[in-house]
Amino acid sequence: MIKNQIEPSPQTKPVAIALLVMRLAAGLVLLVSGFSKITQPAQETVAALEVYKILPQPVLLPFAMTLPWIEYLLGGWLIAGLKVRRCAALASILFSIFLTVLLTSMLRGLDIKDCGCFGGLGLHLAPWQTMLMDTVLLLSSLTLFNQGSRVLSLDNWVAKKVP
Repeated sequence: MIKNQIEPSPQTKPVAIALLVMRLAAGLVLLVSGFSKITQPAQETVAALEVYKILPQPVLLPFAMTLPWIEYLLGGWLIAGLKVRRCAALASILFSIFLTVLLTSMLRGLDIKDCGCFGGLGLHLAPWQTMLMDTVLLLSSLTLFNQGSRVLSLDNWVAKKVP
């Protein structure tokens, strides 16, 4: 076999590593965010969502019980490298929604002290910190959707290709 088919060329190694870091960062944030909300009472997530004044009251509890599982599973799949491009597309949609909700809340003059992203973990982010994090993760997810990421991934293992 030709050496370049076994090992990425020096030009592609930095890109592959950057994509891996993006995948792991987006996956870790989603995994931790989802897990922190799953392990707390749903009413705490409902309270965090109420601050944004976006969803009607009857939808809050079902949404508060569903969103954490979506984040958790999506984060786990990204970390594992399973269906990376599809997961990156879904993550891009989530991060876009998070950014839109936060921005519209700020434009409406709502006093958002904590994004509620990490449930009861005690990690409280100011709106500007959340917007910065979500923007970086959105750009990372869009890049992953466009490029994929096969280094240390289950996609690579399933395809039986050399990592």
